Amino acid sequence: MNLSGIVEKLSGNNKSFVENVYSNGITRYIDRLTYQGLLNFQSCLDIGCGFGQWSFALSKLNRLVDSIDISEHRISICKQIQTQNRGYDNIFFKHKSIESIIQTKKKYDLIFCYSAIYMVDFISVFKQVFKSLNSEGVFYFNTNDIGWYFRELKSNNNLDDFDPEELALQTISNSIDYYSRGIRNSNYPIVMPIDYIIKILKDIGFKILGFGEDGTNSISGTNVKSFSFFPPKYEGFNSVYEVICQKI
Repeated sequence: MNLSGIVEKLSGNNKSFVENVYSNGITRYIDRLTYQGLLNFQSCLDIGCGFGQWSFALSKLNRLVDSIDISEHRISICKQIQTQNRGYDNIFFKHKSIESIIQTKKKYDLIFCYSAIYMVDFISVFKQVFKSLNSEGVFYFNTNDIGWYFRELKSNNNLDDFDPEELALQTISNSIDYYSRGIRNSNYPIVMPIDYIIKILKDIGFKILGFGEDGTNSISGTNVKSFSFFPPKYEGFNSVYEVICQKI
C-alpha cells in the first residue's frame, strides 16, 4: 500500500498504529479473511473501520464494502489511502458511528467489526446487526475479555497520547457501571465476557458458527494458513477472542 505523504501527517499512537498495520501491506488480512471464509459476499459493512486495513482486504474478496467510523479524521485517512492506491473503487467510506446502523434500512450479507464493538452499547448494536443482515447473513467481530485489560495494567507501551494502565483502570470501572447500573462512559471500552456474549447472541437469534481465539475460526473449510494477532489468554484469563455467527 502506498502511504506516501500520509503517515508523515500523523503523530503519536495514530502514527505508530498505521505504520504497524500497513507495515507488510494487506496480504495478511486477505489471507486471514480467506481462511475464515469471509469472502464472496455481495454486500459487506465494516463497522468501526478505523484506518481501513480490514476494509481494503474485504474489498479484494467481496463485491461491495461500506465502511464507517466515528472518527472523521480516520475516515479522511482511509479516503486518502484509497485515492493513492488503485483497485479499491468498491469501498465507500463514511463518517458515521457504529450506532448509526440503527437508522439504516440497507441490509448486508456480511457485517464485520474488528476490535471496536466494546466501545458501544453492544447489546443494542447486536440487535440492530441482526436486523441489518440479510437472511443467512454473517456477523464477525473481535473483542476483549478481562484478560486483555489485566495485560494492559502491566504494559510498558506508554506513548505521549496513550497510557495503557489508565485505559485498563477506566475500562474496568466503566464495565462495573455498565453491568451494575446500565450506564457507561463512551470514551472507554466495556469488558465483554465471552460466555455472557455468546448467550446474548443466541437469545437475539444468532446461530453461532465459531468462537474463540482470534484468527482461528473458519466457516470455509479452506486449508489456507491463518494466524492470530493477539494472545487468547493472559495469566489464565480470557483475553482477545472472536465470534462468527449467522442470522437464521
